[in-house]
Amino acid sequence: MTTILLWLLIIVLLILLWPIILATFIWLFRKNVLKNIEIEVDEFLAHPEKFNDKKTYLILDLAIWKTYKKGDKDSAYHLAERLMDLNKGESKNWNTGNAYHTCYTIFGLRQLEKNNIKMAKFYLYKSTQFYSPQLSTYGPKFILAEAMLNRGFKNEVIAFLKTWQKTCRSKQTQFSSWVEDIENNQSPKLMCEDCFQADY
Repeated sequence: MTTILLWLLIIVLLILLWPIILATFIWLFRKNVLKNIEIEVDEFLAHPEKFNDKKTYLILDLAIWKTYKKGDKDSAYHLAERLMDLNKGESKNWNTGNAYHTCYTIFGLRQLEKNNIKMAKFYLYKSTQFYSPQLSTYGPKFILAEAMLNRGFKNEVIAFLKTWQKTCRSKQTQFSSWVEDIENNQSPKLMCEDCFQADY
């Protein structure tokens, strides 16, 4: 009887605790995966010659944003040029939209720094024209849109947000709120801590 009660207790505890156990397992798995990816990105940035075109193509998006975050904007721009070249040679895949979005965002930032507003606006628009499951789930990078908003280009940023609002269903309420704020002459903060991180 004691053994049966013990097993029943264990089963009840497992039923009650399984969401916590599962969440912990997923968190540990994701942490380990992200750590391995981070190591590979660092290896690529230190020794790009060790990576063939296929591996380079898959890791460049992460490398671009890590480089940009460190303040090495020239290197980030050149990496984006490389990614654009590789992307054009790839058959359409899950990463195609991510790559184009990253490249056009970086190109737009470059033009904005040069005060070439016409091209910065063009690249902001181009960054909305390519989709992927990841972009539709997590949303785009906002760094160029926020930089443009800080320069006063409200109409372009509103168009950017409304375009992504149509495809990024999980953030539709947030996009609507930002658009309303901008239309009311406010300056909402579009950027976030993970905008440089590739969660996808």
